[in-house]
Amino acid sequence: MNTPGLSLSPRHLQGLLTALCKRSFASTEAELAEAEAYDNASLMEQLGCTDESEIVIVDGALRAACSHMWADSALKIYLQGGLPGAGAEGSAGASTGTGSGASGDAATAAGDDASGEKQAQAQAPAHTQAPLQRLELTLSDEQVSSFLRHWVDNKEKLRAKLVAQTCWNRQYAALDWRIDVQALSSDNADNAPAAGAEADTSLGAPLAFFELNTRAGHVAGLKGAEASSSLEPDLSVSVGAGASWNEKDGGSVLRFEMTQAEVQGFTDTLDEVARAIEQASY
Repeated sequence: MNTPGLSLSPRHLQGLLTALCKRSFASTEAELAEAEAYDNASLMEQLGCTDESEIVIVDGALRAACSHMWADSALKIYLQGGLPGAGAEGSAGASTGTGSGASGDAATAAGDDASGEKQAQAQAPAHTQAPLQRLELTLSDEQVSSFLRHWVDNKEKLRAKLVAQTCWNRQYAALDWRIDVQALSSDNADNAPAAGAEADTSLGAPLAFFELNTRAGHVAGLKGAEASSSLEPDLSVSVGAGASWNEKDGGSVLRFEMTQAEVQGFTDTLDEVARAIEQASY
């Protein structure tokens, strides 16, 4: 089944991609205000586009490239009508080449297509597990090159914005620490154990003091007083004895102490988290 061709010139395609990036990945108030000027009707008028579905499809292709973290070669396969394989560098099953090297029987091509589609779906993050569909437009070589140039120039910035827009909770910023040992002094001499008595295990035992700094999560779409509100729970109400909680520059600072045994248990838990992340990052 043939798909319709994209009517936009390579230059207008570049303009559309720039506008879609500003519209879809706005985060600051200034960017949000600018994005309001890039609704589909305005873009159609500015670019001389008569079919709104072209804007919708190009927008979907850009979002797919970001959410799947495609390499340049994988995006090229998709823009040429194929389905990128797992790893974003392999060959898509679709027959996207030209000349004698693109030949092959239909059964093999169909089998490769199905395999490529399954691999692409497995590669997608959990929140984007909808089946990946082929591009519903046919792009010329010049249009593909134009799209790829825009992607190469902007992909790292777009990916960073996409990650930021999916992180609503507070984000890790820094962790400072020091080790203190309580020594016997005139202030605590009265608490020293009597001769022959079992010593207080807390006296002279090392304590680790921590200062955990976080930064605010994503608040795109919120303005004024709403932007200062948070979707995360207020951890300040659950801070235990010996700890303190302060708001700082939209983030927070949590200060607390841990014994040697508590630190060991904490590091064991972090090791489990690291192993779980490694298994999930197949």
